[in-house]
Amino acid sequence: MHSSQRFLASCAIVLAAALPLHCHAEEPAQLILGKWRHVSLDRAIDGQAAEQQKTNAKGSVMFAANGTWTLTSPANVSSGTYKWIDKQRLQHTIVASGLAMQVGMVSIKEIRVSAQRLEVITRQTRAEMDKIYPPVKEGMRRPNEVVITSVFERDS
Repeated sequence: MHSSQRFLASCAIVLAAALPLHCHAEEPAQLILGKWRHVSLDRAIDGQAAEQQKTNAKGSVMFAANGTWTLTSPANVSSGTYKWIDKQRLQHTIVASGLAMQVGMVSIKEIRVSAQRLEVITRQTRAEMDKIYPPVKEGMRRPNEVVITSVFERDS
């Protein structure tokens, strides 16, 4: 084999070895790792968009490779575990919280993540809300579904 052929073969081997590492780095399970700053909260109630809630960017969430997370906001600190169900959803368990009613809650979160943006989407049905929230006042009606999208930006 000539030196130019050896060089090209070496380059091909290096590129082939690096390709899986590059693809792996783009996986949601890798992209989600690190600290994220909370920037907004979008809600849809029974399919109708509600007013977006801007945040003061003082809240953050940290996802660790060991399957744990920590959420810090001016009103609460909570933490727990997560495990991926597939590439778009994870199971989220709260193990500690300043709000006692949250401890032990398990939910499924839809995840949309890129290098700089994270969206955590929670869908709550009326039956789920009936289990965790106080009864509605007489004459009021609980929605059939609430979709909450928490938007985060990577915290450098």
